[in-house]
Parts: sequence; structure tokens; C-alpha cells
Amino acid sequence: MSKFKKEFLQRIRHIPFHGIGLSVDVYTPDIFELTDQFAQHGLSYGYLEVFKAEQRAIEEVRARLPSPYLEYHADGLWVTQPDWMVTYPYERALQTAMSHLRSMGCFWINQECATKQIGGHSFGTYLPPLLMESSASMTARNVEYAQAYLDAHVRGDASYAPLFLLETPPLSYFVLGQIGYAEFFRLIADRCACGFVLDIGHVWTVYRYTGACEHQTLEQFLEEFLNGFPLERVVQIHIAGLDCHPAVPYEVRGHASFPNWIDAHDAPIPSVSFNMLEQVLSHPRLVHVKGLAMEVDTKEIALIVEEFARLRRTCGPWEEQQHGEQKLTRAGHFHVKPLAHATHSSVHQKDMYLEQHYQHYVAFVTFRSQGDDSVSDLNALQATKEVGSYRDYYLPHEISVWGGQLQDMFPNTFRALEELEFDCKQFMTYWYSHPQRFCESYDFFLLKIHYFVEYIREVHPQAVLFAAQEAADLRNSYAMACQLN
Repeated sequence: MSKFKKEFLQRIRHIPFHGIGLSVDVYTPDIFELTDQFAQHGLSYGYLEVFKAEQRAIEEVRARLPSPYLEYHADGLWVTQPDWMVTYPYERALQTAMSHLRSMGCFWINQECATKQIGGHSFGTYLPPLLMESSASMTARNVEYAQAYLDAHVRGDASYAPLFLLETPPLSYFVLGQIGYAEFFRLIADRCACGFVLDIGHVWTVYRYTGACEHQTLEQFLEEFLNGFPLERVVQIHIAGLDCHPAVPYEVRGHASFPNWIDAHDAPIPSVSFNMLEQVLSHPRLVHVKGLAMEVDTKEIALIVEEFARLRRTCGPWEEQQHGEQKLTRAGHFHVKPLAHATHSSVHQKDMYLEQHYQHYVAFVTFRSQGDDSVSDLNALQATKEVGSYRDYYLPHEISVWGGQLQDMFPNTFRALEELEFDCKQFMTYWYSHPQRFCESYDFFLLKIHYFVEYIREVHPQAVLFAAQEAADLRNSYAMACQLN
């Protein structure tokens, strides 16, 4: 038995079975309104996985919801990136996670195995890692460092720290790399003791956008995928909505059998996802699952109630069986030597070759590459023929609309420039031509404000005073809105 498998088994035995729960945002929908509605409908949940929020909001959630298990969905821990400890404020991100974990009393911390920042460039939603062996090794080393940090700072009087989980990322039309998606996670499992979150909808996007749908049924694909994936490391399962992106024109949304669905938490959960879930739960190697969560951030509460009731009806027997089979054993005290792996010099070494590949990745998805030459040496085994949907519709929508319409955010600035037609593509070009080393933790809304003001300063300096004042107002209002009253 490898040392990583042994360490995982030692850690997992301290995590009780959580049952069926919800993965939630504190703010949208309001977490307390949501839990009140569940109580009114007589719906029980085993736990809540709470997405990263302000410290005061996290503390209030724990104070007002003392009974259920609370787990933590982190953001900003860019462990897939070779320059994570150079370009980004990784220590601040770990300190924030540590505070949230302590406040909620978590058994695990979940971070998407993806990133919103690559080589000093920022995106609004997750991009999957490059599927390469060197990328898997780098990710495993960064995860080891993060786990060792938690072991040293979060345990307190407990004999264990929250277990670091990596979630399988969604594909938004494409993925690049030399190895398969499932193999990538197997390589990570061979190199560190983390657990995984298997997201059902994300796996559907793998079926759709790697071209597997062209020669396999979904059932065949899923069987093959599960046989190659390290299912024995899966600690949590997610299920959520899928939908076509609103900016993608109807005529390019795919045909009825294989629509161009992407991860969409506000959308209904399609029946195909429930079918996939049943196939996953029946797999014999799925032996360490502690929770099944429906992701509901941004979804209407009435729809959440309806779908969660369906999830309970579908998976209630599985939950009862797991409650009976999973006996919590606390045999002895499990001690993890703090920073045992993280102090090795290789953790801090830069992989220039991998960094260069990620720079090519950014150029490829943001139009700055004049063709596919910059990624040809990645030997992309996955089809990238639909990357155009990301470039033409998804990314421009993300820059101009996601988190707020620029015209709504900066009305006085746009009035000052009313004789000009704002060019979103020109703004995008500016954004992705100015990489930077970040001092603040990731927040796309604040980054959007920053880049817009800098763009106006350089391209339309006559309106910069309006932009700067509106930016200050937006930052102040945003800071107030992030605090729960």
C-alpha cells in the first residue's frame, strides 16, 4: 500500500457519513430563507457545503445553523497552477480558508481542480487544467502543501485536520492535454493523499466535449470513465443543473441528443443527470463517499425545494444503506507531521515548461493566438473544434455581463463617452494583454472594476475621473453587501 493511500485511509476514517445535503452560496439565494423554506416543507438535509464568503457571514451561518454539518467550498486556491506560489497571494488564500474552516468546524475543504487565473490573467469562471502528467504532478505537490498547512494550523485540539478535496471540473466546450480526464485524477491520487468530489454534470460535459458522445452511448462512456477514475478516493458527489449558455445563438446550440449544455447551477437538473447518478452510486469501488450534495447557488428556492425532494426520493434508500454500513471508527489518534511534505524544495521550484504551456493556453482561448500552433505541442487528444463557442460567446459575455453589465456599473462614464460605441472585444484585448502579479485574493467583480478603470485611463482618458469615482462607489457598496445583517 502506498504512503498516500495509507494516509488517505487514516484521514477518511475520521469523517462521519453526512448523507444528502446542499452545496450553497451564503447570499444567492439567501441561505437562511432557503433553510426556512426547507423547514416549512418538512425537508431535512444532512449537511451544507458553504461556498467562500466574508468571515462575518461565515460566522453568522454557524451561529444561526448550529445543528447540521457545515463543510467548505473554497475558491482562490489555484493548486493547478505552476506559479501558484509566485504570482498569486497563496498564503493569504490559505489563511482565509483556515479561518473559515475553524469557524464552521469542517471535516473537509473542497477546491475545484481548475482555476480562474492563469499566468497573471483572470477569468470569471473556471477553466480546467491542462491534462498532462507534469500538470498532475504539480497539482499534487501544491495540494500536499495546502494539506500540510491545514494540518499545522487548523487542527486545534483535534487529531485531524479537514481533508483537502479536489472537484472534477466542468468543460465549457473544450479541454487541452496529452492524457485522459480520468487518468489525470488517477495520477494525482498516486501522488498525494487528497480526496475527490465527483460532479455528475461536469462528467456529462466530459462526455459531450471530448467527442466521446460521437462513438459511445452515455452509459458506455460512464462505465469506462468510472473504471478509470480513482473512485475509491471520492468523498463527495455533486449534482446540479445543465443548460445552454444564454449568449450562444440558438443555431449553434447543438442538436437535441447532444445539446451544448454547460454547468449551470441556476438551471433545472436534467433527468440524464439523475440517471448518471444512479449508475455512479451502484459502482462497487465507491466505498468512501461521505456526502451527496445538490448545488443550488443562484437557483430559485421553489425549484430547489422541488428538486431536492426528487433527490431524496431517488437516493433515500442509498442514504439509509450507507448510514448502516459506514461506522465511524476513531481508533487511536491520527497525527500528521506538520508540513512533512511541503518543505521539500521541489514544492517551490518553478516548472518553466509547464508555465509556458499555460501561457499558450491563455493565448489560445482569448484570441491572442493566431491559430492553433501555440498549443499544437500539447498534442491535444480532446476535440477543440467547439472552442469557438467559448471565444465568440462565453468569454465576451463573461467580461461584459457576468457580475454586472458594464453600462449599469459605470453609467456616468458611458454617458461621458456616449458619442463612442463601446467595443467589448477591444476591452477584452486590453484585459488579456496586461498580466499582473496579484496582491489581493481573487474576486472577479473587483478585478473587472480595476481593468475597466485602467482601460478608460489609457484609451479614453477624458472619462477617467468618472470611472474612478464610480469604481470607488462600487467597491464600497460591494464591501457592504458582502456582510450579512
